[in-house]
Amino acid sequence: MSNPDISASVERWAEPFGRLSKGSITQLDLVAKNEDIAVGELLLIPSLRGSRRVFLFKAMDVENVLRRVNDVGSVAGTLVVEGDSYLADLEQEKVLRVTGKLLGYVTREGAVGGWTFKKPRRLPEHLAVVYRIKPAESEPYIRRMLETQVSGEIFLGKLLAGDRVLDVDVYLPKNSIPIHMGIFGTTGCGKSNLVLVLLKSVIDHNFRVWLRGGSGRISMFAIDPHDEFALGIRKYGIQDIVDVLPEEARRDLVRDFYYLTPYRDAAAGRVKRFAQEIRIAYSEIMPIDIQSITEVSDQMMAYMNALEAVHHGEWISQAGVDDQGFPQTTIAAVQRRLEFVRRSHIFVGETARSTLPKIIEALEEGRVIVFNTSLLSELEQFLTVTVIART
Repeated sequence: MSNPDISASVERWAEPFGRLSKGSITQLDLVAKNEDIAVGELLLIPSLRGSRRVFLFKAMDVENVLRRVNDVGSVAGTLVVEGDSYLADLEQEKVLRVTGKLLGYVTREGAVGGWTFKKPRRLPEHLAVVYRIKPAESEPYIRRMLETQVSGEIFLGKLLAGDRVLDVDVYLPKNSIPIHMGIFGTTGCGKSNLVLVLLKSVIDHNFRVWLRGGSGRISMFAIDPHDEFALGIRKYGIQDIVDVLPEEARRDLVRDFYYLTPYRDAAAGRVKRFAQEIRIAYSEIMPIDIQSITEVSDQMMAYMNALEAVHHGEWISQAGVDDQGFPQTTIAAVQRRLEFVRRSHIFVGETARSTLPKIIEALEEGRVIVFNTSLLSELEQFLTVTVIART
Protein backbone atom coordinates (compact mmCIF):
# COMPACT_ATOMS: atom_id res chain seq x y z
CA MET A 1 0.00 0.00 0.00
CA SER A 2 1.18 3.50 -0.70
CA ASN A 3 1.41 6.26 1.84
CA PRO A 4 -1.97 8.03 1.33
CA ASP A 5 -0.63 11.35 2.58
CA ILE A 6 2.30 11.82 0.23
CA SER A 7 1.02 9.79 -2.74
CA ALA A 8 -2.24 11.73 -2.88
CA SER A 9 -0.25 14.94 -2.96
CA VAL A 10 2.04 13.77 -5.78
CA GLU A 11 -0.86 12.41 -7.86
CA ARG A 12 -2.30 15.91 -8.15
CA TRP A 13 0.59 17.09 -10.31
CA ALA A 14 2.21 13.88 -11.56
CA GLU A 15 1.01 10.65 -13.16
CA PRO A 16 1.86 6.99 -12.47
CA PHE A 17 4.48 5.83 -14.94
CA GLY A 18 5.99 2.57 -13.73
CA ARG A 19 7.39 0.51 -10.88
CA LEU A 20 10.78 0.30 -9.24
CA SER A 21 12.35 -3.07 -10.07
CA LYS A 22 15.73 -2.89 -8.36
CA GLY A 23 18.36 -0.43 -7.37
CA SER A 24 21.01 0.90 -5.05
CA ILE A 25 22.06 4.27 -3.73
CA THR A 26 23.92 4.98 -6.98
CA GLN A 27 21.48 3.57 -9.56
CA LEU A 28 17.80 2.64 -9.86
CA ASP A 29 16.09 0.44 -12.47
CA LEU A 30 12.44 1.01 -13.34
CA VAL A 31 9.95 -0.85 -15.48
CA ALA A 32 7.71 1.74 -17.08
CA LYS A 33 4.85 2.17 -19.51
CA ASN A 34 5.55 2.01 -23.23
CA GLU A 35 5.45 5.79 -23.58
CA ASP A 36 7.79 8.36 -25.05
CA ILE A 37 10.41 9.47 -22.54
CA ALA A 38 13.62 11.45 -22.95
CA VAL A 39 16.92 10.92 -21.19
CA GLY A 40 17.21 13.47 -18.41
CA GLU A 41 13.54 13.51 -17.38
CA LEU A 42 12.72 13.82 -13.69
CA LEU A 43 10.70 11.06 -12.05
CA LEU A 44 9.31 10.91 -8.51
CA ILE A 45 8.96 8.01 -6.10
CA PRO A 46 6.81 8.61 -2.98
CA SER A 47 8.14 6.65 -0.04
CA LEU A 48 6.34 3.98 1.96
CA ARG A 49 9.19 3.64 4.43
CA GLY A 50 9.14 7.22 5.60
CA SER A 51 6.20 9.56 5.99
CA ARG A 52 6.16 12.59 3.70
CA ARG A 53 9.29 11.59 1.77
CA VAL A 54 9.65 11.77 -2.04
CA PHE A 55 12.67 10.45 -3.95
CA LEU A 56 13.86 12.30 -7.07
CA PHE A 57 15.15 10.19 -9.92
CA LYS A 58 16.81 11.26 -13.18
CA ALA A 59 16.47 8.99 -16.22
CA MET A 60 19.87 8.30 -17.78
CA ASP A 61 19.11 5.40 -20.15
CA VAL A 62 15.98 3.87 -21.73
CA GLU A 63 15.60 0.38 -23.22
CA ASN A 64 12.73 -1.27 -25.10
CA VAL A 65 11.72 -4.56 -23.46
CA LEU A 66 9.23 -7.31 -24.34
CA ARG A 67 7.93 -9.11 -21.25
CA ARG A 68 8.12 -12.90 -21.26
CA VAL A 69 10.18 -12.84 -24.47
CA ASN A 70 13.68 -14.26 -24.29
CA ASP A 71 14.66 -13.85 -27.93
CA VAL A 72 13.52 -10.57 -29.43
CA GLY A 73 15.38 -11.47 -32.64
CA SER A 74 13.01 -14.40 -33.31
CA VAL A 75 10.02 -12.11 -32.73
CA ALA A 76 11.40 -9.65 -35.25
CA GLY A 77 11.90 -12.52 -37.71
CA THR A 78 8.29 -13.64 -37.26
CA LEU A 79 7.10 -10.09 -37.93
CA VAL A 80 9.05 -10.03 -41.17
CA VAL A 81 7.34 -13.24 -42.29
CA GLU A 82 3.83 -12.83 -40.88
CA GLY A 83 3.46 -9.07 -41.03
CA ASP A 84 1.83 -6.62 -38.65
CA SER A 85 -1.02 -8.96 -37.71
CA TYR A 86 1.39 -10.57 -35.28
CA LEU A 87 1.80 -7.28 -33.44
CA ALA A 88 -1.63 -7.41 -31.80
CA ASP A 89 -0.48 -10.16 -29.48
CA LEU A 90 2.59 -8.18 -28.46
CA GLU A 91 1.15 -4.81 -27.49
CA GLN A 92 0.61 -5.68 -23.85
CA GLU A 93 4.12 -7.13 -23.63
CA LYS A 94 5.82 -3.85 -24.53
CA VAL A 95 7.41 -2.01 -21.60
CA LEU A 96 10.43 0.23 -21.01
CA ARG A 97 13.38 -0.37 -18.74
CA VAL A 98 14.57 2.98 -17.42
CA THR A 99 17.92 3.23 -15.68
CA GLY A 100 19.04 6.31 -13.89
CA LYS A 101 20.52 8.17 -10.98
CA LEU A 102 18.95 8.73 -7.59
CA LEU A 103 19.40 12.46 -6.98
CA GLY A 104 18.21 12.38 -3.38
CA TYR A 105 14.94 12.84 -1.56
CA VAL A 106 12.87 15.58 0.00
CA THR A 107 11.01 15.52 3.28
CA ARG A 108 8.30 17.77 4.57
CA GLU A 109 7.39 18.68 8.13
CA GLY A 110 3.70 19.33 8.74
CA ALA A 111 0.91 20.02 6.29
CA VAL A 112 2.26 23.42 5.27
CA GLY A 113 5.92 22.93 6.09
CA GLY A 114 8.69 23.53 3.59
CA TRP A 115 10.54 20.79 1.74
CA THR A 116 14.04 19.81 2.86
CA PHE A 117 16.36 18.18 0.32
CA LYS A 118 18.62 15.38 1.50
CA LYS A 119 21.40 13.44 -0.19
CA PRO A 120 20.68 9.87 -1.37
CA ARG A 121 21.37 7.94 1.82
CA ARG A 122 18.10 5.97 1.72
CA LEU A 123 16.25 3.85 -0.84
CA PRO A 124 12.61 3.63 -1.91
CA GLU A 125 10.93 0.32 -1.10
CA HIS A 126 10.52 -2.66 -3.43
CA LEU A 127 8.14 -2.21 -6.39
CA ALA A 128 7.38 1.40 -5.41
CA VAL A 129 5.16 3.36 -7.78
CA VAL A 130 7.11 5.77 -9.98
CA TYR A 131 5.47 9.02 -11.06
CA ARG A 132 6.21 11.17 -14.07
CA ILE A 133 5.90 14.93 -13.62
CA LYS A 134 3.45 17.00 -15.67
CA PRO A 135 5.58 20.05 -16.53
CA ALA A 136 2.91 22.77 -16.28
CA GLU A 137 1.27 21.42 -13.13
CA SER A 138 4.47 20.30 -11.40
CA GLU A 139 6.65 23.41 -11.75
CA PRO A 140 5.55 25.12 -8.48
CA TYR A 141 6.09 21.88 -6.54
CA ILE A 142 9.47 21.11 -8.14
CA ARG A 143 10.53 24.68 -7.44
CA ARG A 144 9.70 24.31 -3.75
CA MET A 145 11.21 20.82 -3.49
CA LEU A 146 14.54 21.93 -4.95
CA GLU A 147 14.59 25.39 -3.42
CA THR A 148 17.65 24.74 -1.28
CA GLN A 149 19.48 23.16 -4.24
CA VAL A 150 18.84 25.87 -6.85
CA SER A 151 19.15 28.99 -4.69
CA GLY A 152 22.06 31.40 -4.75
CA GLU A 153 23.35 34.64 -6.21
CA ILE A 154 24.64 33.53 -9.63
CA PHE A 155 21.96 32.72 -12.21
CA LEU A 156 22.72 29.70 -14.43
CA GLY A 157 19.48 29.23 -16.36
CA LYS A 158 16.31 27.16 -16.22
CA LEU A 159 16.00 23.57 -15.05
CA LEU A 160 16.06 21.10 -17.94
CA ALA A 161 14.03 17.91 -17.51
CA GLY A 162 14.66 15.72 -20.53
CA ASP A 163 14.08 18.00 -23.50
CA ARG A 164 11.65 20.24 -21.62
CA VAL A 165 12.68 23.48 -19.95
CA LEU A 166 10.86 23.92 -16.65
CA ASP A 167 10.08 27.35 -15.26
CA VAL A 168 12.45 26.74 -12.37
CA ASP A 169 15.35 29.17 -12.06
CA VAL A 170 18.69 27.62 -11.15
CA TYR A 171 21.23 29.65 -9.19
CA LEU A 172 24.71 28.90 -7.90
CA PRO A 173 25.74 30.09 -4.43
CA LYS A 174 28.66 32.50 -4.73
CA ASN A 175 30.51 30.53 -2.05
CA SER A 176 30.68 27.62 -4.52
CA ILE A 177 32.72 29.65 -7.02
CA PRO A 178 36.14 29.06 -5.36
CA ILE A 179 35.48 25.31 -5.15
CA HIS A 180 36.82 23.09 -7.92
CA MET A 181 34.07 22.00 -10.29
CA GLY A 182 33.83 20.85 -13.89
CA ILE A 183 31.52 21.42 -16.84
CA PHE A 184 31.79 18.45 -19.19
CA GLY A 185 30.02 17.59 -22.42
CA THR A 186 30.40 16.78 -26.08
CA THR A 187 30.83 19.38 -28.81
CA GLY A 188 27.71 21.46 -29.27
CA CYS A 189 26.00 20.54 -26.01
CA GLY A 190 26.13 24.10 -24.63
CA LYS A 191 29.31 24.44 -22.52
CA SER A 192 30.35 27.77 -24.05
CA ASN A 193 26.84 29.15 -23.78
CA LEU A 194 26.75 28.20 -20.09
CA VAL A 195 30.06 29.97 -19.47
CA LEU A 196 28.72 33.07 -21.22
CA VAL A 197 25.60 32.97 -19.02
CA LEU A 198 27.87 32.55 -15.99
CA LEU A 199 29.94 35.56 -17.05
CA LYS A 200 26.85 37.73 -17.42
CA SER A 201 25.50 36.56 -14.07
CA VAL A 202 28.77 37.43 -12.32
CA ILE A 203 28.69 40.93 -13.85
CA ASP A 204 25.04 41.30 -12.78
CA HIS A 205 25.97 40.27 -9.24
CA ASN A 206 28.91 42.68 -9.12
CA PHE A 207 26.67 45.48 -10.41
CA ARG A 208 24.14 44.81 -7.61
CA VAL A 209 26.96 44.89 -5.07
CA TRP A 210 28.20 48.15 -6.58
CA LEU A 211 24.73 49.70 -6.32
CA ARG A 212 24.58 48.80 -2.63
CA GLY A 213 28.08 50.09 -2.07
CA GLY A 214 28.93 46.85 -0.33
CA SER A 215 31.53 44.12 -0.64
CA GLY A 216 31.40 40.59 -1.98
CA ARG A 217 32.20 40.97 -5.66
CA ILE A 218 33.17 37.90 -7.66
CA SER A 219 36.13 37.74 -10.04
CA MET A 220 36.19 35.44 -13.03
CA PHE A 221 38.93 34.65 -15.54
CA ALA A 222 37.39 33.07 -18.65
CA ILE A 223 39.57 31.35 -21.26
CA ASP A 224 37.98 31.91 -24.66
CA PRO A 225 39.54 29.59 -27.28
CA HIS A 226 37.09 30.69 -30.02
CA ASP A 227 36.92 34.42 -29.27
CA GLU A 228 33.14 34.35 -28.87
CA PHE A 229 32.44 35.71 -25.38
CA ALA A 230 33.12 39.40 -26.03
CA LEU A 231 30.66 39.77 -28.94
CA GLY A 232 28.50 36.77 -28.12
CA ILE A 233 27.86 33.29 -29.43
CA ARG A 234 24.64 34.27 -31.16
CA LYS A 235 23.57 37.88 -30.71
CA TYR A 236 24.80 39.47 -27.49
CA GLY A 237 28.07 39.24 -25.60
CA ILE A 238 29.96 40.77 -22.71
CA GLN A 239 30.66 43.91 -24.71
CA ASP A 240 26.91 44.61 -24.95
CA ILE A 241 26.72 44.55 -21.14
CA VAL A 242 29.75 46.80 -20.82
CA ASP A 243 28.23 49.25 -23.31
CA VAL A 244 25.03 49.74 -21.27
CA LEU A 245 26.64 50.00 -17.83
CA PRO A 246 26.41 53.48 -16.31
CA GLU A 247 29.70 55.30 -16.82
CA GLU A 248 30.51 55.41 -13.10
CA ALA A 249 29.83 51.67 -12.74
CA ARG A 250 31.91 50.89 -15.83
CA ARG A 251 34.87 52.81 -14.42
CA ASP A 252 34.68 50.75 -11.24
CA LEU A 253 33.69 47.30 -12.52
CA VAL A 254 35.58 47.23 -15.83
CA ARG A 255 38.27 49.90 -15.45
CA ASP A 256 40.48 50.16 -18.52
CA PHE A 257 40.18 46.56 -19.74
CA TYR A 258 38.29 43.28 -19.47
CA TYR A 259 39.52 41.67 -22.71
CA LEU A 260 42.98 40.09 -22.99
CA THR A 261 44.38 39.27 -26.41
CA PRO A 262 47.78 38.56 -28.00
CA TYR A 263 47.15 41.30 -30.57
CA ARG A 264 45.12 44.35 -29.62
CA ASP A 265 44.89 45.48 -33.24
CA ALA A 266 43.07 42.24 -34.08
CA ALA A 267 40.25 43.00 -31.62
CA ALA A 268 36.88 44.09 -32.97
CA GLY A 269 36.35 47.85 -33.04
CA ARG A 270 33.81 47.87 -30.22
CA VAL A 271 36.03 45.71 -28.04
CA LYS A 272 39.38 47.41 -28.72
CA ARG A 273 38.67 50.20 -26.23
CA PHE A 274 38.63 47.62 -23.41
CA ALA A 275 41.38 45.36 -24.80
CA GLN A 276 44.80 44.76 -23.31
CA GLU A 277 47.65 42.88 -24.95
CA ILE A 278 48.79 40.06 -22.69
CA ARG A 279 52.49 39.76 -21.92
CA ILE A 280 54.22 37.41 -19.47
CA ALA A 281 57.83 38.08 -18.44
CA TYR A 282 60.47 35.36 -18.42
CA SER A 283 61.04 36.14 -14.74
CA GLU A 284 57.42 35.17 -13.98
CA ILE A 285 57.84 31.66 -15.41
CA MET A 286 59.12 28.92 -13.14
CA PRO A 287 60.52 25.49 -14.07
CA ILE A 288 57.46 23.84 -12.51
CA ASP A 289 55.29 25.70 -15.06
CA ILE A 290 57.18 24.08 -17.93
CA GLN A 291 56.86 20.70 -16.23
CA SER A 292 53.09 21.26 -15.94
CA ILE A 293 52.49 21.67 -19.66
CA THR A 294 54.97 19.36 -21.38
CA GLU A 295 56.88 16.17 -20.70
CA VAL A 296 60.29 16.65 -19.09
CA SER A 297 62.67 14.09 -17.60
CA ASP A 298 63.98 14.23 -14.05
CA GLN A 299 67.38 15.30 -15.33
CA MET A 300 65.88 18.10 -17.44
CA MET A 301 63.91 19.30 -14.43
CA ALA A 302 67.06 19.22 -12.32
CA TYR A 303 68.89 21.37 -14.88
CA MET A 304 66.07 23.95 -15.01
CA ASN A 305 65.91 24.09 -11.21
CA ALA A 306 69.67 24.57 -11.06
CA LEU A 307 69.45 27.47 -13.52
CA GLU A 308 66.60 29.06 -11.58
CA ALA A 309 68.48 28.72 -8.28
CA VAL A 310 71.52 30.57 -9.67
CA HIS A 311 70.03 33.03 -12.17
CA HIS A 312 66.52 33.48 -10.70
CA GLY A 313 64.39 35.47 -13.15
CA GLU A 314 67.00 35.16 -15.89
CA TRP A 315 67.06 31.34 -15.91
CA ILE A 316 65.32 30.99 -19.30
CA SER A 317 67.85 33.28 -20.98
CA GLN A 318 70.70 31.30 -19.43
CA ALA A 319 69.46 27.89 -20.65
CA GLY A 320 72.21 26.63 -22.98
CA VAL A 321 74.60 29.40 -21.90
CA ASP A 322 75.33 28.06 -18.41
CA ASP A 323 75.60 24.28 -18.50
CA GLN A 324 75.71 23.86 -14.70
CA GLY A 325 77.72 20.70 -15.31
CA PHE A 326 74.85 18.84 -17.00
CA PRO A 327 75.29 16.70 -20.15
CA GLN A 328 74.83 18.44 -23.50
CA THR A 329 71.96 16.11 -24.37
CA THR A 330 70.02 17.34 -21.33
CA ILE A 331 70.81 20.97 -22.12
CA ALA A 332 69.71 20.55 -25.73
CA ALA A 333 66.47 18.88 -24.64
CA VAL A 334 65.65 21.78 -22.29
CA GLN A 335 66.41 24.29 -25.03
CA ARG A 336 63.93 22.50 -27.30
CA ARG A 337 61.28 22.63 -24.57
CA LEU A 338 61.86 26.38 -24.15
CA GLU A 339 62.03 27.21 -27.86
CA PHE A 340 58.33 28.11 -28.08
CA VAL A 341 58.77 30.53 -25.16
CA ARG A 342 61.66 32.32 -26.86
CA ARG A 343 59.86 32.54 -30.20
CA SER A 344 56.51 33.67 -28.81
CA HIS A 345 55.80 37.39 -28.75
CA ILE A 346 53.62 37.13 -25.61
CA PHE A 347 56.58 35.98 -23.47
CA VAL A 348 59.05 38.84 -23.01
CA GLY A 349 62.44 39.34 -21.39
CA GLU A 350 61.62 42.71 -19.83
CA THR A 351 59.61 42.43 -16.62
CA ALA A 352 58.32 45.99 -17.06
CA ARG A 353 56.23 44.91 -20.06
CA SER A 354 54.37 42.18 -18.16
CA THR A 355 50.60 42.49 -17.75
CA LEU A 356 50.49 39.83 -15.02
CA PRO A 357 50.33 42.42 -12.18
CA LYS A 358 47.35 44.09 -13.88
CA ILE A 359 45.59 40.76 -14.26
CA ILE A 360 46.10 39.81 -10.60
CA GLU A 361 44.99 43.26 -9.50
CA ALA A 362 41.82 42.99 -11.60
CA LEU A 363 40.96 39.61 -10.11
CA GLU A 364 41.59 40.86 -6.58
CA GLU A 365 39.20 43.75 -7.28
CA GLY A 366 36.39 41.41 -8.32
CA ARG A 367 36.43 41.98 -12.08
CA VAL A 368 35.63 39.75 -15.04
CA ILE A 369 38.38 39.03 -17.57
CA VAL A 370 37.97 37.32 -20.93
CA PHE A 371 41.18 35.88 -22.39
CA ASN A 372 41.08 35.35 -26.16
CA THR A 373 43.41 32.43 -26.87
CA SER A 374 42.26 31.80 -30.45
CA LEU A 375 45.50 33.25 -31.85
CA LEU A 376 47.83 31.30 -29.56
CA SER A 377 49.37 27.88 -29.91
CA GLU A 378 48.34 25.19 -27.46
CA LEU A 379 51.60 25.45 -25.49
CA GLU A 380 51.40 29.24 -25.35
CA GLN A 381 47.87 29.03 -23.99
CA PHE A 382 48.69 26.35 -21.42
CA LEU A 383 51.79 28.14 -20.14
CA THR A 384 50.06 31.51 -19.86
CA VAL A 385 47.09 30.09 -17.94
CA THR A 386 49.41 28.02 -15.72
CA VAL A 387 51.46 31.06 -14.74
CA ILE A 388 48.34 33.12 -13.99
CA ALA A 389 46.70 30.32 -11.99
CA ARG A 390 49.85 29.65 -9.95
CA THR A 391 50.43 33.34 -9.29
